Amino acid sequence: MTRLRYLLHTCHLFLALLPLLLPVEILRAQEWTPDLAQDGVPSAEHWRLDRNHFTIHEGKLRLHAPRPKARGLSVLSTSSLLPESPSFTGRIAWDTRLSQTNYSYVLLCCIDSSGDTYDYVALALGGGYSGLALVRLSVQLMSEGSSPRIHLRQGATLVEDERGETIQTSSLDYRVDFSKEEGWTLYVASPKKPHVWHKVGVANEPKLDLVRSNSFAWVCGYSANNNEAWELSRIKITPVPKEDTPPSPDDEEPQAQGIDSHPGQHIILSEVMSAPKTDGCEYIELYNPTEEALSLLPYRLAVGKDVDSFKLFALPDQSLSSKAFLVLTKDAQQLLRLYPQLSSEEVLEVALSRLLNKSGVIGLIDEDGKTIDSFSYDVSRLPKGLRSKRGIAWERKDILLDGEDKNWLPARAKAGYATPARPNSCWSDSSEDDEGRGDSKTTTLHALLQELATHPDYQHSWRLYDVSGSLIVQSEKQTTSDLLTELSVRPFDFLARLVGARRGLFLLRVQIFPAEGDAFFRSVKLFFP
Repeated sequence: MTRLRYLLHTCHLFLALLPLLLPVEILRAQEWTPDLAQDGVPSAEHWRLDRNHFTIHEGKLRLHAPRPKARGLSVLSTSSLLPESPSFTGRIAWDTRLSQTNYSYVLLCCIDSSGDTYDYVALALGGGYSGLALVRLSVQLMSEGSSPRIHLRQGATLVEDERGETIQTSSLDYRVDFSKEEGWTLYVASPKKPHVWHKVGVANEPKLDLVRSNSFAWVCGYSANNNEAWELSRIKITPVPKEDTPPSPDDEEPQAQGIDSHPGQHIILSEVMSAPKTDGCEYIELYNPTEEALSLLPYRLAVGKDVDSFKLFALPDQSLSSKAFLVLTKDAQQLLRLYPQLSSEEVLEVALSRLLNKSGVIGLIDEDGKTIDSFSYDVSRLPKGLRSKRGIAWERKDILLDGEDKNWLPARAKAGYATPARPNSCWSDSSEDDEGRGDSKTTTLHALLQELATHPDYQHSWRLYDVSGSLIVQSEKQTTSDLLTELSVRPFDFLARLVGARRGLFLLRVQIFPAEGDAFFRSVKLFFP
């Protein structure tokens, strides 16, 4: 009898708890995340199409495609489950210049299908869009063994960041909410800042009943050198929150103080005075090439003899403004006396060890020990015939090229062999290395495009400089001239995306690589009123 009463009590307790347990299970069923638990190639159990072109690492999906001869297209797909009013969230990062060749589509959900063709609502980066865009995309599935596996056809643009502000950095968090009453709403947030969602726009159409058993896919287009340039993470589909203002996502990996290691997105070493004159002063100059102020706190400065023998120095919690220099030295007063054009705000006194005069290494390292930027110097690389090898600073030439010793040159005599807290002397004339050469000439954009069209086997790369000679942006080596064609068709829109609010004269330097023979240069002067 006692055992019977125990069983009845247990049954009553279960029935009493059942209403509390059911909502938990229903809520879990309404949240969908893809299978990213196992590192390596996405499993055939959960993923389809170009599985071998992608890899999973620590919960992040990465493009890892074979290197194509010219351009490639890879796609990965998996089944998904949608709640009634879904909210699609994720983080996407890229290590390339967005273009007609280098682009990505995040296929959020399928909204229609006919035979082997499927219509998706997708997020677009690159591919001809000015900034992040929400679009309709038609995807035709090709037969097994075809390369590429799909054929894409762009449909209507639902929402677009036409000013391109969402792609000024190399990573972003996205959020797309859908309801039949309000349509599609696109939000974006920066992973590097305190997380606040910014509304990009709303599209009232298409309003339809979404199929609950759906699919999620990721498409990457890439040039030969960018077959590993994309990363997708934090992918999730949940019901749209009831709050009027979308909350910040669950940011289990805080990055407000982190370092974006992509070229041009972090503080860099820009000038080093390792062997000053007798009355001189050693210094290390930092530069912030980004469009926003960055903190020095996440960085460690490495100074030493070589990569096996160096000391680390913590940097203070101080902000370095956009496009600004900061000179680190052991004796700020002495440096200000030597260079009276400097202000005290441009100099920071730190407890540095002595820099070796003849050769050494200097680096910027993050809190995990990863090298963000580095430079090794040796007086043997100084020009021959100098009366003295003291008092000559090393200057960085290309702000987008990290960790390359050949990217560092001695400061020029006309600048007094040093330019602390000022644009480097090697930036003042970006074309000096090619002066007087027969393989370099000034031309027009129209003539340049004609020359490239006449030789479809030629590859080329280009750089855009401002009037001071500072590098603004550069492209990778490519065969197609899509970006240059876009510049000729929509010059103001194209330049606005690259130079922002800057106006005036710019120099486009194009290096052309013929199938045989040496590379040569073409220069085009551009004016943006």
